Amino acid sequence: DEDRLQRLHDQHEQRGARGQDAGEAGLDALLPEDVGVVSLRDVAPAFHARRDALWTWYRYRILVSRRKRPLVRNVSWRVPSVPPLMALTAAATELVGEHDFRSFANTGGSPGRSTVRRLHHVRWRVRGDERQLDVVGDGFLYKMVRTLVGTMLDAAAKSDPAAAVRAVREARDRRAAGKAVPAHGLCLMAVAMREEPVPQRVPPGLLPGVDSSTETEPDPGNRPESEVQPNSRTQSGGVV
Repeated sequence: DEDRLQRLHDQHEQRGARGQDAGEAGLDALLPEDVGVVSLRDVAPAFHARRDALWTWYRYRILVSRRKRPLVRNVSWRVPSVPPLMALTAAATELVGEHDFRSFANTGGSPGRSTVRRLHHVRWRVRGDERQLDVVGDGFLYKMVRTLVGTMLDAAAKSDPAAAVRAVREARDRRAAGKAVPAHGLCLMAVAMREEPVPQRVPPGLLPGVDSSTETEPDPGNRPESEVQPNSRTQSGGVV
């Protein structure tokens, strides 16, 4: 809300007098429990978090299990079964590229804005008991990724998954798409910002053809598995 934003701004203005660590701690105390401050620094006055983003990477995690998994219940959606990986992959092929994603736009977004977006990668993979979807795109509509997941799950159960997704996409009607899956399985993995060196956290093969041309800043900290793209430029995000 506006009051919280004003307090965040005031904390930032006071950071210079109190030092970097104190400024970060002050901001951290004002944020909700599922959002934390990793680092804080000044940017140009013209910087805009949305307009200066080159691309965004989301991941959706589905836990395929009939038994509860308490340690991952807040970061994955548990279901008893899912369609085969081959069918899910076939469904994803119809979403790559520049399309009108009106069918996948839920109410609550900005009225009148274009629903055309470009997705560079839509990739399913298996990790143990999980099915994970990685999506990299120039921009996303309200609840778009969660609706894409629900639609692909429906389409993958049909005889021609690609044709089923294509029909939904070309309908340009939200009623043609599947339900938006639960929010807790979705995570904002990284955002690439224009002319901003940031940590490297992108799997190999995820970004060919994506603009990531600026300098990178090595990240000596935790790196997920062995999946690091040497020439990628990303900013780690949080659960959304």
